[in-house]
Amino acid sequence: MKKLFCLLLCACLFLTVAQAGAQPADALAFTVNNMQTMIDTAAEKAISLPLFWDISMLDPQAIEKAAVMTATDEQVGMLDSLADGSNCAMAVLSYAVNRQFSDEYANAAVALALSGEDAGFETDGNIMIWAVYDFHILLSLVRADGSWESVLLMSDMNVLEEFSEDYIRDKVAMIGFPGDVGVEILSLEAQAE
Repeated sequence: MKKLFCLLLCACLFLTVAQAGAQPADALAFTVNNMQTMIDTAAEKAISLPLFWDISMLDPQAIEKAAVMTATDEQVGMLDSLADGSNCAMAVLSYAVNRQFSDEYANAAVALALSGEDAGFETDGNIMIWAVYDFHILLSLVRADGSWESVLLMSDMNVLEEFSEDYIRDKVAMIGFPGDVGVEILSLEAQAE
């Protein structure tokens, strides 16, 4: 069943990620590997989250919905300006977003933030990959040069139900992202039927 799900997810991501110039299998592996790294880091550092948000119970392959958003260099520059001496830009963004709902989750998400210099796949520009789980969103920024950052955003079943192109555009507008963004959404549930 897991192999079927992975094949289905690869096929779904092909439709969205191919437009950004990335190989779908590579983007899928990148997303799943980052979530697994966060799960492992939480175990190593004894980071626990309350109730449904306990990351140790998450299957990193159990992505419910996925989206790829393109971003201009100006938009990425705006995000990069958020970085501070101890946290990458996406960690600062996740803290600001998550703190509206839970200080505990916000602090844990910052402690689990990941970054690197080589995403392991190429894109034609900057992209953000949204991987929606039942109670988490793994949000990854992959820059055109291959450098990347990944963070968790607190989610719930309402977010999962509302997740759409309009939802992403609304959230992006809330943080003051300059200009428009290209968004491609796939509902994995719709593809499975």
